[in-house]
Amino acid sequence: MKKCRLVSLDTSSTISGYAYFENAVYQDSDIICCAEEKDIYVRVENMCFRLVDVLNKYKPDIVVIEKPPYCGDPKTLILLAEIVGCVRGWTITQGFAEYVEYDPSRWRKLVADKDEKIPTKRKLCKPWDMLKAQAIIKRKPMDDNEADAVLIGQARIEEMKAINEEKE
Repeated sequence: MKKCRLVSLDTSSTISGYAYFENAVYQDSDIICCAEEKDIYVRVENMCFRLVDVLNKYKPDIVVIEKPPYCGDPKTLILLAEIVGCVRGWTITQGFAEYVEYDPSRWRKLVADKDEKIPTKRKLCKPWDMLKAQAIIKRKPMDDNEADAVLIGQARIEEMKAINEEKE
């Protein structure tokens, strides 16, 4: 049976999280840290290279990424969009990888338990995300970037399960 490989990403220019799932089962996750680079343009380029390394390592059939949120600073939004564009470009050049973007409210809704209150304030999201991810990976995530990457991947899995159940 062919393995279905999914890589999910929570990206930023300083620290990005990634998670790898195989046949809808969590396998691995980590963070990529480029925070030591002070030049923002070099840092974004380094992050893009390191994300491509992750994608080349796992060769996913599905790539799921968080949409860059509008943060009030157009320069930051443009740089985040460049990182997301790099990932999207990788999927296009591979010719086989499905590409999916979620905004934070969407992926949190997909991983929440039925009737669970989902936090909306950043300060409350972080501990919620950490606990939800810990239940999946069976250890404390390194930080909220790793936790979010795990949950973004799990969101896609939950969405596909729901779609498949509807078809049956």
